[in-house]
Amino acid sequence: MDMIRAEQLSYTFSGASCPILHDLTFSVKQGEMALLYGPSGCGKTTLLRLLKPELTATGKRQGRLLLLGREEGERERQDAFRIGYVGQDPHLQIVTDRVWHEIAFGAERMGMDGDEMKRRVAELCCYLGLEEQYLRSTATLSGGQAQIVNLAAALVTDPELLILDEPTAQLDPTAAERFLSLLMRLQRQSGMTVLMAEHRLDGLIGQADRMLVLLEGRLIGDGRPSEVLPSLSRHPRLHLGLPAAARLSMELAPSEPPALDVAAFRRRFADITPLRPLPPRERQDALGEALSLRGVSFAYEKDRPVLSGLSLSLSYGQTLCLMGGNGSGKSTLLSLACGLIAPSAGKLMLEGKPYRPSSPLPAERRPAMLVQDVSFLFSRETVEQELIDVGLTPDSLPIPISVPPSRHPYDLSGGEKQLLGLCLLLSTKTRILLLDEPTKGLDRFASHLVAEQIELLRRRGYAILCVTHDREFAASVATHAALLFRGEVVGLDTAERFFRSSRFYTTATRLLLRDRMEDCLTAEQALWRLGKEEP
Repeated sequence: MDMIRAEQLSYTFSGASCPILHDLTFSVKQGEMALLYGPSGCGKTTLLRLLKPELTATGKRQGRLLLLGREEGERERQDAFRIGYVGQDPHLQIVTDRVWHEIAFGAERMGMDGDEMKRRVAELCCYLGLEEQYLRSTATLSGGQAQIVNLAAALVTDPELLILDEPTAQLDPTAAERFLSLLMRLQRQSGMTVLMAEHRLDGLIGQADRMLVLLEGRLIGDGRPSEVLPSLSRHPRLHLGLPAAARLSMELAPSEPPALDVAAFRRRFADITPLRPLPPRERQDALGEALSLRGVSFAYEKDRPVLSGLSLSLSYGQTLCLMGGNGSGKSTLLSLACGLIAPSAGKLMLEGKPYRPSSPLPAERRPAMLVQDVSFLFSRETVEQELIDVGLTPDSLPIPISVPPSRHPYDLSGGEKQLLGLCLLLSTKTRILLLDEPTKGLDRFASHLVAEQIELLRRRGYAILCVTHDREFAASVATHAALLFRGEVVGLDTAERFFRSSRFYTTATRLLLRDRMEDCLTAEQALWRLGKEEP
């Protein structure tokens, strides 16, 4: 049985002159794990929302769409509960005040018996590791924690079809691996059909039964991942986002099926001979202290400290990437550094002087922060109006955005919103930038554009503190890196030493080539050493 079947499906947003989706024909069968892949803004989120009719934006749909074997006029009320959905923005999907309320919400709407509802909520909390968060306020959850709560809320009605829009985008690397492992086990044990959109395919592509590839709103690939991946070499933007194992194996053995994970790659390519060394990376000495946190502590709830006596210093000419588990306090640290919240102990120093939000400083001397949910930065009706407010035009953007200027910012894809938010932030004159997950929702090509812009600013003497779960991005842009663990900064070192000495908080390329090409942290560096491309 086809759980999803689309025939010549097109969709046009209200007020738009051309469709965002063009003549899509595909099906997803019962029990399949299907992966939806494509660059930022290609229409993935729009397609997924069409499959959850209550979330579909205002617009015109053409073609045929069957869900759970039924067309639109044949669907029953309970079908809404048979299709679970987890979106890109975890906090925007939460509607209640407590974790257990949020998980139970769908079951209440479904009219489930109280005892059955309590059992399902308890079972999901145990399965997904949410026991400690059960009574917590949803307002205190990190982005990653909120995403796991959203998954539990989607599963409580026991859906037949689960739709996920970049569910690991805000999870730390180990949490993402646990999340995907749980999801795969759940899918295999229950026979539930899963359609998932993702940019970061490591650890996932080898588990998928099907791979659907979108480019500019058109379906250009449909089949098993090993069959689809070789065809993507004709599309550089898509090829760039493939797992390092697949990219490198297709370069080393183009006539063979690609390796889909680290183990397969290391078995097949036991002997790799590099042809040339990496060129030295240009470095710039620190240009003086920009800001520091000294002995800072903070807690949202009594007896639950988030930060405990933390000290950290950031210099001009430095990009410091801070990593760590979900809920470890990374976003809280940025909020303290920006002066959005006040510490319970310790102090913030700006260029060696005490700094408070009320300090009489011009805006260009205050730190500027990219918040995790960039929608909070938008206040106008169109992209063009947002740009005009900060003195930008579509032709003068620091990072290219290919969206109609007349589009409402909230109607953009997650990646497009992220790029717009970054452009607005970079228009400020401050030289201290605090970035919370700057590559969230971005494909690898767009992440490279962001990395290039950050490196350009660093060379101009900016001080950049970046919180990220994106290890490849951090390895390409950071001068220094560290972990936030139990409220303290741990392992602060140069980026090269940090990633080469880490086992889990390191890059996929490092795991592929450890003990073979020790200096390679990214696929680009490895391809350079193998004589394939520029670093």
